[in-house]
Amino acid sequence: MVVLVFSKDRAMQLEGLLASLFLHCREQEEIKIIVLYTCSHEETKGKYKEIMENYPRVLFWEELNFFIQVRDVLKQSPFVLFLVDDTLWVGDFSPSVLKSLLSTSPQAAGISLRLGKNITYCYPLDRPQALPFCITQREGFLLYDWLSASLDFAYPLEVSSSCYRTQDILAVLQESVFKNPNELEGLLANFVVRLLPDKRLLFCPEQSLAFSVPVNRVQNAVSNRFSYQPDYEVDKLDVKFAEGWRIDVEKLSGFVPQSCHQPLELPFKRVGEEQTR
Repeated sequence: MVVLVFSKDRAMQLEGLLASLFLHCREQEEIKIIVLYTCSHEETKGKYKEIMENYPRVLFWEELNFFIQVRDVLKQSPFVLFLVDDTLWVGDFSPSVLKSLLSTSPQAAGISLRLGKNITYCYPLDRPQALPFCITQREGFLLYDWLSASLDFAYPLEVSSSCYRTQDILAVLQESVFKNPNELEGLLANFVVRLLPDKRLLFCPEQSLAFSVPVNRVQNAVSNRFSYQPDYEVDKLDVKFAEGWRIDVEKLSGFVPQSCHQPLELPFKRVGEEQTR
């Protein structure tokens, strides 16, 4: 399974994502991680270089042509797990289980790791979130009809923490051109009907295994809602990163979010330069 991570100007948050990913992935030999990144400043590139040195098992591709590079990644494996750099893992997952679920359930569009029975609030729209009727499956996963669901549960194709068959994603995109993660997700959402009528189901765990922490924004293409917190501005997090601080992902292990996107006070710890994963 290829894990495709999208990252821009967020060294602190990218490191937190990778740290939580390695903490909670049960079978690390089953995944190939590729970070497709872009940096607005040379100083930021230096911080990404430090992450590269600390995570030698991760491949880092600097963004040159987003459209071509994403399609190149999708052609590398039958399965893809999309992630973004403000996502954090809080529960253990097994890549082999994800592959098995998709391989044996052709009617399922994918597996959303950010959904679960605990998701009762839709942060982007600031509305209560109703839980759809779910059928319990194996390995602690649920299956439901996303066409009859609402809000986050009716959004089956997204890039923050979901797993899909790469052939399905390529079929949805076909010859569409996209220049960034927001455009990619927009195309997936707009053309999800191409998966119909035979893929109207979606898997999710009983309890969310990952969630996004919207405390800053690094793009202007889409006005995504986020919780502005001065201490979490990208430049201030860069200073903190340079001082040796990292997100303490172990303290968030087992956290149960109420929403797929949930602002919160991030725990930090100071680490030595010799610590690597």
